[in-house]
Amino acid sequence: MAGLALISTLSTACDKSASDASSGESPGAEAAKKEAGNTADASGDQEAGAGAEGVKADTEETAAAEKPDCSGYSFSPLPNADNTAPSPSGTLPAQLTAFAWDMFIGLNTAGDFNWQTSFMAIDDVMTGAKPDWKPTAPPRLGYAQADNGTSDGSGGYWLADERGELVWYEMRLNRFEFDYIVKHGLYSGEGQETFAESTGIATPHGSTEVKAAWLPIAEADAGKYVTTRGTIKGAKGVPREDVLLGLVGFHILLKSTNGGERWLWMTFEHSELTASFANEPHEVERAAKCQGKEGEDPVKFTAKPNEASPYTLQDYFSNGDCAPYATVVQRINAIAPDVAKTNACAKAHLAGEQQEALAHYDLMGVQWFDPRATCGTPQPPLKTVCTQMSTPGCFYQGTEDFNYTYNCTAPNTDAPLSKTGFLNSDSGQGKPLTNVMLETYVQTIDCASCHADASIGVRDSKLASNYSFVFDHVGFSLDSNIEPKLRPF
Repeated sequence: MAGLALISTLSTACDKSASDASSGESPGAEAAKKEAGNTADASGDQEAGAGAEGVKADTEETAAAEKPDCSGYSFSPLPNADNTAPSPSGTLPAQLTAFAWDMFIGLNTAGDFNWQTSFMAIDDVMTGAKPDWKPTAPPRLGYAQADNGTSDGSGGYWLADERGELVWYEMRLNRFEFDYIVKHGLYSGEGQETFAESTGIATPHGSTEVKAAWLPIAEADAGKYVTTRGTIKGAKGVPREDVLLGLVGFHILLKSTNGGERWLWMTFEHSELTASFANEPHEVERAAKCQGKEGEDPVKFTAKPNEASPYTLQDYFSNGDCAPYATVVQRINAIAPDVAKTNACAKAHLAGEQQEALAHYDLMGVQWFDPRATCGTPQPPLKTVCTQMSTPGCFYQGTEDFNYTYNCTAPNTDAPLSKTGFLNSDSGQGKPLTNVMLETYVQTIDCASCHADASIGVRDSKLASNYSFVFDHVGFSLDSNIEPKLRPF
């Protein structure tokens, strides 16, 4: 039952090369070595040697034929300083997918740009009171009001692997966005409502948000993951401390200056999820109350692919009942061929830099705004479809006419903002960009379409928050008469 089902998996040349290397010498080479070790005559030794040389030549020729052409890709270190905002060199798909890898490498490498040591958790920012800048320590997951727990991006449902281990989520933001929030009092519901009505929320260039999906892993697997140690909530609410967590999914949102100050979405998955998650329907038995039914006899039901649990974890965290079970996970959208090529080139680069852990991840894709647009100006539909990622003036995704409202700071703007006018690195396939660890149950809606609905954190308010869900996690002062939004957890 183990294994994450992929509806059209893609194998890169770099992955195959790594597999061949780990398996040792080829059978032909092993046979040649064995023959040379026997007490054969000189002619036999020469023949074995010739055989080995032939195998070596064939292997080198095959490897050369399978090696991806990475001449059009350049992976460069990102600015390693908190006051310098990264920005892609252009808006072509090849440039943006390579830049996504630059972001991922920079954010997960030791230094001032590392998100685990230089970003702040939204729970520590959106408190209702003016916060001080203090990068968040190792995560304490499941003990906060915001998206710092088991709720994924699919409407608050939980996800668990074959062991019943939950996937845990947290969101953090950088100093650029923090300073903007503090300057305008957006850490409270009152502040958000006042500012959104009078001015309109529009985070500045350099604003960066990340959402991480963590899974408890074995110590032996630590070298294959970006890791942290943290505290997670266990059965009956008992803390499980110093748990080794491996990164299994990672969203990056960057407000870039390229083509105007607009959001750029990038998302990564761990490439070896097949070892952890169920991919076939299976029968589950839980107490009747777990499904809101009466009676003492257990009730059976079938766990189906990409179907959320019929119960929450409230009982599990309060009294240990209704424990999580293995979620059946299937990826609907395969990695586009052009993105797979970027991944192969990035992994070849990482191997040369001896950053093996990062080479165990795959970019799922990138989504960005049409760089031609200006706020409020209708644009003609995009009809040109590229066949090459490096073709100037080509874009992958066609759209209808639309009015750009995403980059406006107009007061009293309600969500949803524009859900059209986005470009996608999907090789013209027209498939949404999703992450199976972060949007398990909504793999038919892409990043931008979902974030267009983002609004401030005041109940019943539709005031837009500039495509950022950070703001609806806000806390409120004790004497406030403004109610927060009801959030699933």
